[in-house]
Amino acid sequence: MLDLILLTLFVIFIFHQCYWRRLHLPPGPTPLPILGNLLSLDANDIDNQLIEYKKQYGNIFTVWIANATVIVGGHEAMKSIFIKNGDKVVGRTNFVVLEDIFGGMLGIANASDSLWKNQRKFFLHVLRDFGVGKPVLENAIITQASDVCAYFKSLNGTPISLTKIFSTCVGNIIYQLMFGTTVNLEDDSIYKNRNDILEISKVFHHPFTLLATIWEPLKYLRVFAGPSYHDKIKISKNMAEYFTKQIVEHRGTCDFDGEPRDYIDAFLIEQRKQNPSLNEGEWSDRQLVAIMFDVFSAGFETTGTTLEMFILYMLYYPKVQTKIHEEIDRVIGKDKTITISSTNCYRNTAKFISSCN
Repeated sequence: MLDLILLTLFVIFIFHQCYWRRLHLPPGPTPLPILGNLLSLDANDIDNQLIEYKKQYGNIFTVWIANATVIVGGHEAMKSIFIKNGDKVVGRTNFVVLEDIFGGMLGIANASDSLWKNQRKFFLHVLRDFGVGKPVLENAIITQASDVCAYFKSLNGTPISLTKIFSTCVGNIIYQLMFGTTVNLEDDSIYKNRNDILEISKVFHHPFTLLATIWEPLKYLRVFAGPSYHDKIKISKNMAEYFTKQIVEHRGTCDFDGEPRDYIDAFLIEQRKQNPSLNEGEWSDRQLVAIMFDVFSAGFETTGTTLEMFILYMLYYPKVQTKIHEEIDRVIGKDKTITISSTNCYRNTAKFISSCN
C-alpha cells in the first residue's frame, strides 16, 4: 500500500513538473524536475544560446532558472509587452539578499507596484527641481568638469589611471544631489564607496543568492552561505550605517518649512507630511537608505566607465578628437562654458555623430 502511495505521489510530481506547470507558459526547452534548465545553460555563452532558443521557439519563450523565466525577443514583441503593456511586467524578483541589507524589497530599482510608482514619481519630481527648475546639479557638473580639467593640466603629461578621478568626479555630483556636499578630487572616500558598492554587487552572483532565489526556504540556512557572502553583507550594512548617519544629520539641520537643500531634505520633508513610522512603510528611513543605494549603484560605475572609455577612444582616434575639439571651439567658443541652455550644441552634436558614421 505504501509503495502504491509513493508511486502515485511520484507520478503526480513528475506530471506537475513536466506538464502542468508549463501549461499556460510560452514554449521552451523541456525543464528537469526542480532544476529546470540550469544544467543545460552555458553561463559563458548565454547570449548565443538564447538566440538559438529564439530561432527554435519564437520571439517569446520560457527558460527555467529553475523557476519559469519568460524571455522576450524581437522588436515588435518587446514594444507590445514592455511599452504598450508595461504596467503588467514591472514586477521584480524577490532577492533574499535585499532582506539582509534593507529588510525587504525597497528603493526604486527593486520595488514593485504602488511603492515603485510613488517613489519613482517623487524621485523624478525632485530630480527635475534640482536639475531643471534649479541650477544646483548643472553648477555641480560644471564645477566638477572644471576641476577635472585643472587637475589633468597640473599633471603635465604624467600618466595616471582615470578610474579614481572619474569616480570621484561623478560621485561628487551624486553627493551634491543626495547630501548637498562634495569632496576634494584627491579625497579617497568616494572612491572607497565606489569599490564597496562593486563588492556588494557581487553578492547577487553568489551561489547562495541564486539557490535562495530559486527556493526561498533556503534563506533560513544563510548561516551556511559562507564567508564570502557574509563579508559582502557586512560591507553593505556598513554602507547602510553611513547613509543612516547622513539622514540623522540632515534631520537635525533640515528646514522643514523651507526649500530642500538636497534629496535627503526633500524626502524628510515629504516624510513628515506623510507622518509614518521612521522604520516602517513607504516613507521610512529604510526606504530612503535603499534609494541611496540605488542612486550610488546606478551612477558610479556606469557614468565613470563611460567617461573613461570616451577618453581612451579619443586617444586611439586622434582625428576624431581633433574634429570634436574644432566643433566645440566653433559652436560654443574657447572661453565659454557648455550648459544645458546651449541648444545649438545638441543640434551640432547630432550632425557630428551623423558625419562620423
